[in-house]
Amino acid sequence: MTVTIDESREGALRFGTWSTTFPDPRFSDRGSLQVPVDGQQPGSVVILLSSSRSCQGVFGPTQPSLAVSASVVGDHMAGTYVEFGCIGGVIEGTLDLRRR
Repeated sequence: MTVTIDESREGALRFGTWSTTFPDPRFSDRGSLQVPVDGQQPGSVVILLSSSRSCQGVFGPTQPSLAVSASVVGDHMAGTYVEFGCIGGVIEGTLDLRRR
């Protein structure tokens, strides 16, 4: 997973992009992200991601969103995510990332 955050902007949100690449391209994705600055606790982060994939939503085609809640220690981030916005239910999982 590649994550780029523009930390040069002032305000309550930081914006950026993300992407994933897998051998099976059906699982590869990319999109934008927002990191709320206010209310973050030291050592933890909440990230809101939007996806470029398309899925069926309640009112027609839409792009799913993901909310990530993770702890950060040095170059290591681990936590959980929830994907929502598509008919068929919420998808939950875990993530474990290290900076290269």
